[in-house]
Amino acid sequence: MSNDQEPIYIPIPHYPPFKLRSSLIDKDPVIWVHLLEGYIRLLQVLLDPKTPKLTVKSQQQLQLFLKVFIHETCEEETKIFSLGAINPDIKKNTGILRIYVFQLIKNYSFVKLNLTGDVIWEFARIYAPKNVSIVRGLLDGTFKSKFNDNKKSGSISFITPVQKHLVNTLISNGRFTNDDLNCLSLLLGQNTNKTNTFALGSNKTIGKRQNRSLPFAESFVNTTWIELLENGYAGGKSVNAETIKNVMIISIISLSTGKLATLTMNLGVSSVDTLKVCPLFSSLIISEPYNEIIPNLEEKLPFLRKLYDEIDSDDDSDFGYEENIEAISLLIDLFPDMTEKKAKIILKQHNGDAEHVTHLLLENPGLISEIEEQKKPKNKKPVPKKLTGTNVITSKKNQKFILSQPSKDLKKKTLTDALRVMYQSDEDEPDDTYDDQEKTTGEDL
Repeated sequence: MSNDQEPIYIPIPHYPPFKLRSSLIDKDPVIWVHLLEGYIRLLQVLLDPKTPKLTVKSQQQLQLFLKVFIHETCEEETKIFSLGAINPDIKKNTGILRIYVFQLIKNYSFVKLNLTGDVIWEFARIYAPKNVSIVRGLLDGTFKSKFNDNKKSGSISFITPVQKHLVNTLISNGRFTNDDLNCLSLLLGQNTNKTNTFALGSNKTIGKRQNRSLPFAESFVNTTWIELLENGYAGGKSVNAETIKNVMIISIISLSTGKLATLTMNLGVSSVDTLKVCPLFSSLIISEPYNEIIPNLEEKLPFLRKLYDEIDSDDDSDFGYEENIEAISLLIDLFPDMTEKKAKIILKQHNGDAEHVTHLLLENPGLISEIEEQKKPKNKKPVPKKLTGTNVITSKKNQKFILSQPSKDLKKKTLTDALRVMYQSDEDEPDDTYDDQEKTTGEDL
């Protein structure tokens, strides 16, 4: 656009909202076809370098048109038009208009068009699937727009406004959808060595990627972003905690091991004691699923190796020993062949239900000998427990658990059940006390 000529005023009408467009398409699709052609012609003029600069009023109208068009286009996927929308001319012109809007924003930049974080994110939703590199460049300020020759404004990053919009508006208001998550994943990329499914409540499938993160991901997944997510997570108490956890997972797996280690240190997480600074972030980077996808983080963060070693020394932690002390003691008292490990295993298999396990073993005592005392694999990295809220993993090294006596009520109830089963078992067998004696009849007396 030429700056040598006097600014000109070009009236730019608003892009019609959904209801009005639907009505136009339904009543007279030909009118809507011509309106689309008018918008296309307008954008062609604006993309011509020889076109004089617009007046302030025209610039404001253009900005409003773009904001409404982007919002309406982003929302169209969830709405249904009338049958007139299948008009081939409407479909063709709508597609052409989308292309010209993309070209206009690409050539002018977000800053010259005064677009805000919410509009920029919807722009990314629409155009990232087919133009992801350009969208990344526009977001982080690395893409050089043709009509923006200002060196300072030409390199402005819009990552922070987008981050705040995602967390403070979409996520906090429960409006963050799977489409938003997919778009974020596409923009960040996935830095993984193999295909896997990340656990911790998420069913997000991780695709194959090289073991390096994208420059955009390194710019986007920064301390500001992690802190925004942690604040929104509120120690897992937020109603949107699950959504935030999924977003955190997508963010973390986009970084290489080295970049993640740097981010961890920048967040102030430099020891086991400081894991509580970012509980959600910390629980994910020390989890088994993450270590399977991107291993050897402890080589960059040595304090994690100490954490793994401490947890590895605690054999009882795998079985939740301390959680079923009373039930374990009860089973050992009732069944002479029962060992502590066998008791833990069978209780774990039956969700810690001591009463159910007791009935099961009374009816089939042979099950005790079939319980295999599992041994912990030596070559497998131990799995740290998940951080919840502000709780931190603590070492249980050299900690011993003493089996306490079961409560009187539980023991009395279980013994009563045991006697009942034994009594019923005796009744089921025929009484053979007098089988060996000679039968006599009244005549023999």
